[in-house]
Amino acid sequence: LLASELVTTALLYAQGRITVRVTALEETWRVGVYDGSPVTVAPRRVGLEATSGRGLALVEQLAAAWGVEVHEHIGKEVWFEVPRP
Repeated sequence: LLASELVTTALLYAQGRITVRVTALEETWRVGVYDGSPVTVAPRRVGLEATSGRGLALVEQLAAAWGVEVHEHIGKEVWFEVPRP
């Protein structure tokens, strides 16, 4: 669900190539979605009737950690971590 939300957001709003990377850390899985846009993202507050706009709010609520890292001249990475079983 969380990876799908980040990829969908990138497909709708990003520029250039989109890359997904999954990394096994000591206690978590880290999933990063890279795109060519330097514009940062943040969760939005949407009304009950809205049909979209909840992706980052879901990531914020369900992930152990998440963030956005801007890479100068390259774009950004939006990432989240979930516990490893």
